[in-house]
Amino acid sequence: MGRPKSFDVDEVLDRAMGVFWLKGFEASSIEDLVSATGIQRQSLYGTFGDKRQLFLKALGRYREQGGRARAAILAEEAPIRVVLGRLLRRAVDNLEAHGRRGCLLVNAASDAPLLDPEIVELVRDNLKDMEESLWTCLQSAQDRGELGPHHDPRALARFFLNALYGLNTLGKVVMERDVLEDIVKVSLTILG
Repeated sequence: MGRPKSFDVDEVLDRAMGVFWLKGFEASSIEDLVSATGIQRQSLYGTFGDKRQLFLKALGRYREQGGRARAAILAEEAPIRVVLGRLLRRAVDNLEAHGRRGCLLVNAASDAPLLDPEIVELVRDNLKDMEESLWTCLQSAQDRGELGPHHDPRALARFFLNALYGLNTLGKVVMERDVLEDIVKVSLTILG
């Protein structure tokens, strides 16, 4: 019978997530992860499996946290332009707050050497979930009369998904907030 864990699994996942977010999967060594998490290699392997499994769990945690934040914004009872503006500006704020690391899921999808089917599937599922939540919000806005019948809520959801991921990608290298704010502003004009 093993000893009980003397560490908080979620805290360790958050710390590992930080390493992967900063360095990417390939460049993150086990030594980096042991150092960041503060737990021994054996405990890391025993709890999470290998580096790939730890990365998948960190991605899942990131997705869950981001999903909750996104759902809270999209559930706000405010005009659609305000809601989507908050969503896009949250991405800009997160870029500044987290050292221009972008979105961990976008980074994982962009990491060409990985091409790991399970990681690709996780990123695709996240994109589908985001599109659906955006579509639901936009469809509700159309039902309330905020969007005219000529607007296609599905196409708009895909447009705003692209704008959100574009901000996360561009914001890794563009340091001027006003450039990113221009993207937000122009994106919102599509609503009419």
